Amino acid sequence: MNRKERRARARLIAAEAEKLAADFTEYTRGRQVGIDDPVAQRVLCKAIQRCAAMKLQPVVLELTFEQIAAFPTPVDLLGPQRHWLALGFDVDLRVAYATQSISYPDLGPYDEKIACQRDMLKLLQPELERSGFPDHVRLT
Repeated sequence: MNRKERRARARLIAAEAEKLAADFTEYTRGRQVGIDDPVAQRVLCKAIQRCAAMKLQPVVLELTFEQIAAFPTPVDLLGPQRHWLALGFDVDLRVAYATQSISYPDLGPYDEKIACQRDMLKLLQPELERSGFPDHVRLT
């Protein structure tokens, strides 16, 4: 896809961000789960819009406790963790995201944020490099 096509797709995706966020399905524990929580949908919409504004480059957002708890996949919500969402588009322009609670208390605030963002992008990268759905997902 050339630069002009990518910009056009980014504009279309930004315009459809709310609809995309409402149609998300998460694959967890061997089953499909719709993301029905409005808090999670707002977070996804914001991430999609930010990703589109960055010419479809992956983005990482720090989430509040309320926001991370709205997603169907359980994450470690105990302790002084920082909560994160990474979102991007794969080679077929399918949206993929990951949530995680991580922290590095031995680092300063700025260095901790950078380390968490780096780890979130590493977690998301394998999903963005593949075409289609992961092997463990069985579509019904």
